Amino acid sequence: MSDRVAILAGIALLVALAAVLMFAFMIVAHPGGGITFAGTSTGSDTVYLFVTGPNLPPAGGRLEDPDTPVRSGDSKSFTRAAVDDDDCWTYRWRTGMSGLDPGTYIVYAVDAPLDRSDLADQGYTTFPFTLGTPPADTLMTETTT
Repeated sequence: MSDRVAILAGIALLVALAAVLMFAFMIVAHPGGGITFAGTSTGSDTVYLFVTGPNLPPAGGRLEDPDTPVRSGDSKSFTRAAVDDDDCWTYRWRTGMSGLDPGTYIVYAVDAPLDRSDLADQGYTTFPFTLGTPPADTLMTETTT
C-alpha cells in the first residue's frame, strides 16, 4: 500500500471515528424534560448560551425562548450561566416551555456574548441533542376468560 493510500485511509478512519463519537455523546431528551449543561470556563465570569436547529434563527436563539434571536455584543439577548470560583458553570434547561419541535439541535456555550456567525476566533463548546417525541403512554388492561 502506498504512503498516500495509507494516509487517506487513516484520515477516513479518523473522520468515521469522530462521527461515531459525536453521536455517542449526543443527548436525547423529551419535551417537558430537563437537560443539564455544564463545563468550565477560564475566560469569563459568565457563559453565554444559545441554541440552533430547525426553524430557529440562523445565528441562534435564547434557551428560554428559542425563537428570540441572540445578538453579538448584546449580553442580555443570551441565556447566561454564572461561572463559579472553581471555573465551573451549570445550567439546567427545562425544555417543556421552549416550544421546540422534535429534531436535532445544538446548544452553544461561549465565553463572550457572540452569536453563531461570530465564533470564528472564539473558543466555545457545543452540546448536540435530539429532542424526541415523548414515549407513548401504554394502557394495560386485564382480560378475564
